[in-house]
Amino acid sequence: AGRVAAGVRGALDGGEGDVLVFLPGKGEIADAADALARLSGIEILRLHGDLSNRDQDRVFTPGERRRVILSTNVAETSVTLPRIGAVVDTGLVRRTTWRGGTPALGLFPVAADSAEQRAGRAGRLGPGRCLRLWDARAILEARTPPEIHREDLSALLLLVSSLGRDPRRLPFLDRPRDHELADARALLQRLGALDGGGTITPQGSAMVRLPLSPWFARAVIGDDGEANEDVVDLVAVASQGRPLFLRAGAEPGASTLTEGGITGLAMVRALRTGDPARDGLHPGVLQEARRTAGRLRRALQLPEMRPDRSPDRRALCGALLKALPMAAFTPRRRSDAWGNGMGGEVRLPDSLRIPADVKALVILDSMTVEDRRGRCATMASCVVPCSAADLLAVSLGKVTISAVALEAGAGVCCFVRSHGATVLQRWTEIPEGDDAVECIARLVREGRALPGVWQDLNDRVAAWNLSRLLTGRTGHRDPGEILLAGLRSAGVTSGRDLPLLVPGDLAFDGLGPEEQAELDARYPREIALGDARFAVQYDATRRTVTLELRAGRETTPSRQFLPPWPGWTVRVKFRNRVVEI
Repeated sequence: AGRVAAGVRGALDGGEGDVLVFLPGKGEIADAADALARLSGIEILRLHGDLSNRDQDRVFTPGERRRVILSTNVAETSVTLPRIGAVVDTGLVRRTTWRGGTPALGLFPVAADSAEQRAGRAGRLGPGRCLRLWDARAILEARTPPEIHREDLSALLLLVSSLGRDPRRLPFLDRPRDHELADARALLQRLGALDGGGTITPQGSAMVRLPLSPWFARAVIGDDGEANEDVVDLVAVASQGRPLFLRAGAEPGASTLTEGGITGLAMVRALRTGDPARDGLHPGVLQEARRTAGRLRRALQLPEMRPDRSPDRRALCGALLKALPMAAFTPRRRSDAWGNGMGGEVRLPDSLRIPADVKALVILDSMTVEDRRGRCATMASCVVPCSAADLLAVSLGKVTISAVALEAGAGVCCFVRSHGATVLQRWTEIPEGDDAVECIARLVREGRALPGVWQDLNDRVAAWNLSRLLTGRTGHRDPGEILLAGLRSAGVTSGRDLPLLVPGDLAFDGLGPEEQAELDARYPREIALGDARFAVQYDATRRTVTLELRAGRETTPSRQFLPPWPGWTVRVKFRNRVVEI
């Protein structure tokens, strides 16, 4: 802000006309306005997309005093401002870029073509000049990256697919990159808009007819094809891409609309009953959201919006979760982030004010922001609080076996349904099917069922694998897989089948007696030296022998008292250290 203020003072002193300052965003515009507040005889105006139409129109009418217009790159090509005598260019722009399969909003140096375009805003009606606030030796990119390389391509791909065309064969001026198309296709398949072969589905055909992104369109049409009025109105607000509430940091209770925070419920209430002056709403965003809601309601044959109808939180959550299960987020452990159990991670801005007892959220919209160091953070912008019961009502969450037990001879499982790091439900029952096989396998591995069978199986499989590697033969076997296969071959379908099993059901033939005896002589599985006993593990691929102390004193054995193991590296593993001998 200090460099901007110095540049503006130089521009005002060195010529006539108004001064246009290019800044990357409205936050920087606010800082620059504060730094310029002490200039006398000057009118400071702001120009960015979040202003009302009335405030934006002020810059087109010359005033009585000289003006300093603080603008984003909206003034670069979109508008022509009168009486501009000088441009002060910070050389920065906030634009999207592709980061890990997601468009991220970041701060970047302008490209040379953009810098020339900005300079051309000065003196369009007479002499003018441009002050650039960067080092003259700086090397700029020649060309601003095309938008098709910076944005989500799912809407484009859905439209092209609805026409039966292959986007890879279309004559683009700038061809989309293959990995960006792949990311878009994967999203559309998760949304049910494309099938596994990339062909549009009936659901995708319904989505493409709506003037919305595929994500919002999927939310609106619902999982069963029935539109929910609350979802439609919420999407009408969220799809604007600009904040509806101007006073995001207002205290709770400043408006009856925001009781409980600026959540999706507050957005729906604001759409239906909000007043810009009373409730601190952006008039332009509110007006456009209401127009969008009207168009969507007519397209979906819904009744007109009723101001007296309050949003139903439970129904809203249910409809969104059914249509967009990946929008369900729960708190991450040891982090202030929220996760959806599918790799997505989102943080909440302070303005959302989510109560501490809320343990689940539907996050309908978010923005990925990149800082100056290139690190990205995804911030939620449209959130609906929900509960574990809401997630359970639509069968969300992954079911796993958290513990196994023996009860009256049968295998019993403690099941857990969880979403991310949050446990939604626990219950205990006798398992059936694959769960029964896993339950009994765990009991066998822990030695609580068929004692000795798992150790014998491990030893036999380890000897077989070692023999194969030493003789250059392929075919590594896994004892866990052999155990599961044995249980299935024995016909296990229920935890009640455990008493019917005998050790022979889980036997592994392995090596013959003579081959086993020869291997044990050269490569024993256990070695005793004095009062120390070592378990021996072999890694034939790396030619490494590891002796792990199981009993006795921590004494490093001499190599001369060990089997020859020519060409092998020998290590001894004690409790807290590993020694190579």
